[in-house]
Amino acid sequence: MELRLLILLFVFLKADISLSQTEDKSIIQNLNTNLTFAQSSVYDLKEGEKNSFDFKIGTTLRLLYELPKTIKFTSHIRINIGAQQERSELFPEGYIKSTDNDFLGESAITFLLGWKVDPFISATLRTQPTESYRLTQTQRLRTMKLWDPVVSQQTIGLAQDIRFSQSFITLRGGINLQQIRADAHREQTDNPSTRFIKEGFKQTAGFDFLFDSQLYLDSTITFLSRSSIRRSMTIPVHWNVMIEHELRSKVWKMFGIILQYSAIYNPLQTERVQQRFSMSIGIVQDW
Repeated sequence: MELRLLILLFVFLKADISLSQTEDKSIIQNLNTNLTFAQSSVYDLKEGEKNSFDFKIGTTLRLLYELPKTIKFTSHIRINIGAQQERSELFPEGYIKSTDNDFLGESAITFLLGWKVDPFISATLRTQPTESYRLTQTQRLRTMKLWDPVVSQQTIGLAQDIRFSQSFITLRGGINLQQIRADAHREQTDNPSTRFIKEGFKQTAGFDFLFDSQLYLDSTITFLSRSSIRRSMTIPVHWNVMIEHELRSKVWKMFGIILQYSAIYNPLQTERVQQRFSMSIGIVQDW
């Protein structure tokens, strides 16, 4: 299933790229990239000795090809990678851990029937490009790695797109199948009813709603937002909520400020709401 999903994503993306080489005005391409660094070195009585270095890189690619009143193909790829290196009195040997660690790939076909909302089908893949760790005073615990776990999803339903200039708002709702695969990190795939077995695969059906937008507020400010809500059809019912916001503001030429906020509620991971907020200054570029 993973191979078929990747082939589907590749075919949609390849189709969009080949079509984008023409001068058809129905093609929309958008590429956002940001790169930030931070470094600090401290040695004083209050904090002791600590040296740290951080970097983050993020890329979002969107491709769209539309045949008026017929069909629309879209592809969306997003990669965020960040790392932190620190050496301190608590960790004299130093450590490196990932901070941002996310990959999202999505392709969709919308059938333009002239309705207020049009039918669509989509395939989504989400994983992490590298390993993530949780640090304690005595050890470093790995929490995930590439393809472990990986979440794939296929959805069919109704969608509405609102587009003006380069900005857009997309609303989708439908029924989907979700697969979670894991090897070493099976917290999300484990079935509590099988006490002595930890399953590495889990598939559920559910209802899904997605809000996705990219708004150019002016020539220097871009706001990206993606929110999804999923309700499983299983008993007991599981809710999964994910909210992601990003505000990019260019200050001078290619340099700007990036504000990011994300919140995740996934009881298969933890009962608490996971939140992340960051503000960074670096290179911000749109193509």
